[in-house]
Amino acid sequence: MAIRKEILVIIIIFLVLLAAFFVFFINPSKPADLDQYDGNGLDNNEIIPSYDASADEIPQVQSNFDRTPWDENNTTDGSAPKSGRPVIMNVGINIGTWDKTTNRAGDFFFDDTEYVNDKMFAEYGELVVNDLGRKLLPHPTYWLPEGTELVAVADGTVQQIDFLEQLGDYGVLIMPKDAPQWTINYEHVSNVKVHEGQQVLAGDVIAEVSMHGDMGMAELMIFRGGATPADIVSVCPYLLLDPNVKEQYDQKILQLAADWEEFKGKDIYDESAWISPGCLYENMTEVEASSGSVP
Repeated sequence: MAIRKEILVIIIIFLVLLAAFFVFFINPSKPADLDQYDGNGLDNNEIIPSYDASADEIPQVQSNFDRTPWDENNTTDGSAPKSGRPVIMNVGINIGTWDKTTNRAGDFFFDDTEYVNDKMFAEYGELVVNDLGRKLLPHPTYWLPEGTELVAVADGTVQQIDFLEQLGDYGVLIMPKDAPQWTINYEHVSNVKVHEGQQVLAGDVIAEVSMHGDMGMAELMIFRGGATPADIVSVCPYLLLDPNVKEQYDQKILQLAADWEEFKGKDIYDESAWISPGCLYENMTEVEASSGSVP
């Protein structure tokens, strides 16, 4: 009887030791590589890129695009440049002199709304810094009353109409007749007036300005596509204006900036940095725009 008790004790001790071994060394509820993950399910061995907003830390991206295209390659009779870049006849909206009785300046309405960087229109190449990092705008941005009509800047064919789910508005892409390898993109629009495959002429109504938060906003981007982001190149639209109208629009843009600064009572635009009215750069790749730096 005593022998049986001793055997029973030995068995119990063995089971206790076995259970302890199982808990501490072979816990099936814990993956073998659990220590490689944090609470968000991210592999701690995976390199998560950090972001430093300091301009000195931003990589300088070398572009394979010619940065001096606006001299010998341009014609002077209003036809397409020899390089095949499109020619535009307007800037998509009406720019007028500030009427102090109505606070209208063409399609613009002067009020106390707080715009990004205090600019009612953002130049091509404007640096925007927010929670997502830094970015150079590869297009001019217009802050306008909702419903303002946007018109075609050149003759062409409507290639595509995209629904932009995040903001609930649209992008209209048009292939210019004189430069089919390029695309004119009217983004953040509503009440689209055209359909895919439709032929449009410069001045035809394309769509209307949509709401972006509490304000109406639209963008005009002209770009040449490519296989990679480094090959996608946008150009400041104002540099593509037909020579017969470019000086007129240059003066309109300069006057709009001056009028807006007078209304706000402070300097906002650095015209000395413009290579042409409304253009901080001639062109940039998608990589350069995303990095926030053009060499």
